Amino acid sequence: MSNPVRARRLDKKMVKIRNIIAIVVLSVLVTSTFSLAAVSESDLIKQQELLEQQMLQKEQELTRKQNEQTKALGELRSINSVLGSAEKKLKTTASKLATTLQELDQLTVELNIEEENLSSNMNLLSSRVNTMYEQGNVHFLEVLLSSTSITDFLTRWDLMSRLAKMDMELIDVVKDEIKVTQDKKNQVLVKKDTLLKLQDEENTQREELRIASSRQNELYKNISSEKKQIESALEDLEKESQKIEEELLRLNPNTQYMGSGKYTWPTPGYSRITSAYGMRRHPILKTNRMHTGVDIGAPYGATIVSVDHGQVVKVDWYGGYGRVVMVDHGRGIVTMYAHTSAALVNVGDAVRKGQAIAKIGTTGWSTGPHLHFEVRINGKYANPMNYISK
Repeated sequence: MSNPVRARRLDKKMVKIRNIIAIVVLSVLVTSTFSLAAVSESDLIKQQELLEQQMLQKEQELTRKQNEQTKALGELRSINSVLGSAEKKLKTTASKLATTLQELDQLTVELNIEEENLSSNMNLLSSRVNTMYEQGNVHFLEVLLSSTSITDFLTRWDLMSRLAKMDMELIDVVKDEIKVTQDKKNQVLVKKDTLLKLQDEENTQREELRIASSRQNELYKNISSEKKQIESALEDLEKESQKIEEELLRLNPNTQYMGSGKYTWPTPGYSRITSAYGMRRHPILKTNRMHTGVDIGAPYGATIVSVDHGQVVKVDWYGGYGRVVMVDHGRGIVTMYAHTSAALVNVGDAVRKGQAIAKIGTTGWSTGPHLHFEVRINGKYANPMNYISK
């Protein structure tokens, strides 16, 4: 066989070998790629489930902390009541102290006056006694017998009687003034004791006020700090969950649009918006948070319908959302119906626009029966009012 013929045959064999190798390599690559994708999706699902468990735990912690805060608020109101009473008592004590000081000053003035009167009367009595002593002991009968006439006798009798009476009255006055002075002194001592007791009471009340104020500040500080830590951890978990949800949608895109493009209202007969989409003060957490949907007020057990055609992708408890139903409408559009009391569909069910899928409830973080309705585009929140209208 000539060399050119042999060469052509060898070339054909090499081509076949290359083709076989290429097919094998391609098969391996494809198989490997699909395997990696499957593993990646499985891992993401497990991560999502783990995150949901962690979110539920954090939400339960936050609920317990909220209950603790409610209890603490009752205690705070009690402390504030004590603080108010203490402040009133302090004002009353201050008023009593001022009044007592005024009375004490007045008693001190009166006491000084009585002491001066006592001293003056004592000096007068002492002077009279000294005079009688210096003139000798003149007998009362001797003075009368030395009278020159009956008129003189009567005059002397009257004078001696008056003098004796004046001496007795002076002695009585001195005794009374001594008693009055002593009473005044006793009153001053009582007022001093009252003043000291009032001062002790004021110091005690101030100490109670300081303790109550310290407890109040510490309580506020602890509750605020613990709530912020839990809320921060919960927000981190929610963000991570959102990223995984977006990645799952990217790995499994539903490019076929199942909807009609015209959404119906999710709660027939009930159209009152109780909380709009956007930033708001959370009714339970009492902090400013993004409200990712709209709340529609409706009575417990009222019917919830799918806003458009689609497929049910989730019927489960979903943390603070409570019991939820999620419907995939294709092309990355998913609607969520939260806080339901009961689901009327199962995962995998195909639903039509206007079909009943759940009942109004108040599960999860809810202050009363209502529907929390969300629209998510490729896993990201959108304003539902751009898609539905009353």
